[in-house]
Amino acid sequence: MDVGKWVGRNVELIYTDAGGRFTRRLVRLQRVDGSSVAAYDLLKRQPRTFRLEGILAIQPAKDGTTGGLG
Repeated sequence: MDVGKWVGRNVELIYTDAGGRFTRRLVRLQRVDGSSVAAYDLLKRQPRTFRLEGILAIQPAKDGTTGGLG
């Protein structure tokens, strides 16, 4: 999956964490560093780091900001 093409954009992620829990996140991707992705969570208003292998799906936010999550 080419996550790098989404850097600088607001996207929705379907993500599974290390404990196997699935979440849907609305983030602005900041950078891809090897096996991790730095992002800003737009709903929690905090920086987040995601494991690249945990990202199951990615798509542009529906309206550019809230993506239907907010």
